[in-house]
Amino acid sequence: MNYTVYRYLLFAFDDHESYGGMNDLVFKFNTFDEFINNYEYKDLYYYQLVDTTDFSFKEFSTSIIYHVGIDDYNKIKKQREKEFIKWVRKQVE
Repeated sequence: MNYTVYRYLLFAFDDHESYGGMNDLVFKFNTFDEFINNYEYKDLYYYQLVDTTDFSFKEFSTSIIYHVGIDDYNKIKKQREKEFIKWVRKQVE
């Protein structure tokens, strides 16, 4: 059998919908370029990035709050995506 080894495992969930463990895995990658070229952003509130070299992890939660009926969701989602990508870049580069 051939197995692909990934450096990073990305888990994501909303606090009211986490499945736990590997069920929250949303992406695996080795480099930031691989991440940025292949990841489809999911607008979730919590993220955990595991570095498989030592199984350390970093946590991220968006600081941008969406106010239903007041804010433009698509605008908020784009802002959250930029914030999240900036965080991932900082963690892996």
